[in-house]
Amino acid sequence: MSANLTYKESPTLTRLLNEARGGSRRAMEEIIPLVYEELRQLAHGQRALLKESTLNTTALVHELFVLLQQRESLQHWKDRRHFFATAALAMRSLLVDHARAMSAQKRGSGISLEPLRDNQHAEEAPYLWLLQLDQALDTLAKHNPRARDIVELRFFTGLDEAEVARQLQISRSTAAREWRKARAWLSLYMEHPPGME
Repeated sequence: MSANLTYKESPTLTRLLNEARGGSRRAMEEIIPLVYEELRQLAHGQRALLKESTLNTTALVHELFVLLQQRESLQHWKDRRHFFATAALAMRSLLVDHARAMSAQKRGSGISLEPLRDNQHAEEAPYLWLLQLDQALDTLAKHNPRARDIVELRFFTGLDEAEVARQLQISRSTAAREWRKARAWLSLYMEHPPGME
């Protein structure tokens, strides 16, 4: 249930990421063809995970490249793994923004954010589900920011327990325990969001 990628290190990509971190626009332009197909796989996986059906994979990857080039704060990648983790979270942000725009267009039609039912119209469910998930992660972050980070790293970037533990500098058992608790909490929240009964 995650957008798994195989993070094989590439000396060329690592060098270019370091140059991009130093502000090289040329390096950013050279990175694009090296990672394009993997980002398409990641975008396809993200769209499937987030039940997004209105924004196509190519459009999502192109929006991601624009975002990565515009936001210098995103260009502090340590290595290939960090680049793809950053890209996955940026894609999630783009998909949430797209879902908000879709929701704004539909506001006059009486559609509202509520627990999703099996009989809900198929074209309405994807972006409403994504907005509900985003709301759930925001709520989780208020109670337990590290649990939200674990969910994002596991669910959206495909890191395993050991990788999450290294990234967050916690033990593997802590990462596993908090992942189980966060999944259970999110499942309950998604079925019965507060104030939506």
